[in-house]
Amino acid sequence: MLVAGHVQAARAADAIRLDYVPADAVGAVVLQPARLMKLPEFELWPTEVITAVGMENAGIDPAQVELAIGVSGMEGWSIGEPSLGAVLHLTQPIDQKAVLAKLAPEAEPEQLEGKPFYRCADLKPLIVCFAGERTVIVATNEAYLKKMLTAKVGDTAIHKLLGRADLTQHASAMVDFAKLRPLVVLALQQLPPPPAPFDEFLKLPELVNSIEMSIKLGNELDVQIAFGADDAAGAAELKKLALRGKEIARQFVEEEIVPAAAGEFDAATGEAMGRYIRRVTKFALDRIEVSQQEKQLTLHARIPLGIAANGAAVSMLLPAVSSARAAAQRAQASNNLKQIGLAMHNYHDTHKEFPAPAIRDKEGKKPLLSWRVAVLPYLEEGDLYKEFHLDEPWDSDHNKKLIERMPAVFRSPSQKSPEGTTVYLAADGKGSIFEGPKGARIQQITDGTSNTIMAVEADNDKAVIWTKPDDLKYDPKKPNAGLGHLRKNVFQVLFCDGSVQSVATAIDADTLRAMFTRAGGEVVDRNR
Repeated sequence: MLVAGHVQAARAADAIRLDYVPADAVGAVVLQPARLMKLPEFELWPTEVITAVGMENAGIDPAQVELAIGVSGMEGWSIGEPSLGAVLHLTQPIDQKAVLAKLAPEAEPEQLEGKPFYRCADLKPLIVCFAGERTVIVATNEAYLKKMLTAKVGDTAIHKLLGRADLTQHASAMVDFAKLRPLVVLALQQLPPPPAPFDEFLKLPELVNSIEMSIKLGNELDVQIAFGADDAAGAAELKKLALRGKEIARQFVEEEIVPAAAGEFDAATGEAMGRYIRRVTKFALDRIEVSQQEKQLTLHARIPLGIAANGAAVSMLLPAVSSARAAAQRAQASNNLKQIGLAMHNYHDTHKEFPAPAIRDKEGKKPLLSWRVAVLPYLEEGDLYKEFHLDEPWDSDHNKKLIERMPAVFRSPSQKSPEGTTVYLAADGKGSIFEGPKGARIQQITDGTSNTIMAVEADNDKAVIWTKPDDLKYDPKKPNAGLGHLRKNVFQVLFCDGSVQSVATAIDADTLRAMFTRAGGEVVDRNR
């Protein structure tokens, strides 16, 4: 185990080899592939495939890697040239020709600290160095390779952390967080303040000076994470935050995950899925032990692999179901808008203009009913159209009875607003095709019908009663207002040529503004 208080209790016979590990490294990862691939727990792993992939891509059989240590320094990250390295100790002499054939087939040998190294042309900026008969080093740059080759074992934080690692574990990782603390604190200061209750955890970087983690697989997933603090008081504060984190996790699952999961299924299945997620969450969180040993806080969880696998399966199933559902909803919304667009064009063919924004009174002043009522005959809803009193407002005693009979084509599959409301809204604003009391003619759309918005799928909070003469109040200063929150990353748009497209919420404001106007003379570049 990685906890200092359990120092050597279950330690493997051999200590980790620290040669080639820079004394000032900030992080390390330890794996033992050869041992792992021989364990009974991994009997059904595709070891043959793992060996084939290793030989095909690197000329090294993972089953012959006795010890792999990955390390990271702090140098170069700010300029996109991170200092990363890996030391592989093999059980057999390295076949250098096989390795070079895969990693650096045309490289000429160079020397550094008396060791040959080769630059990987196809895997820039990687460098491979044969440090011994059974040892190979890979680094991301020559400077860090030199640091690895000249490394000396010392009384440094990363060497102490590695020295405490338990080789009976299947994987270990450690971080000298004290070195990273100033950078993490500075980065957090540049970010917007997190909402409650997550703001409570902003003190974490100030309390932690090291992180150690181990993983062991068997009949259960055994995970242990140890946080080192500067003193016992700091460790006690970390314990409070850990316990608080468990409560927040339960709350988050209840308020966010369960409703999201339930929404992907019918009522009965959704409720059952919610109960299952609550049960698995309780099972997992109850098995996270939180303990303090003087200046160290330890989180230790043992979860049966069956439960872990089931949880993983559900975590993969939900996004898949969600994605499929979202795709189906987008397709349905697109089809709805296409039907509306076809109705608009059929109306234009009959009246030589698109419908006006509203059906008005005899004087042409007061708007009474929406254009959505005007196009009903062109949506095979002629009988419903005939039931409206076109000389009365949408909320007259007679007309308001027809609100509940909204045609399905006006209901977006993604909207959550009340029945009888729609988020399919025309663009109502300066320069749009619905500007003014009269309907626009195609000839007036000089920017091109394929570049001009006719209607949009707006956000839920913009939903209107479908018969009410109300639409999206397009604001040239904020063209994306009311758009982009109904579905993830995109919103649906009906163009004046009858086509429907998904527009990215990150679309450039100038481009969207140009798409709302019918005769602005702008050049529409949808790649912006």
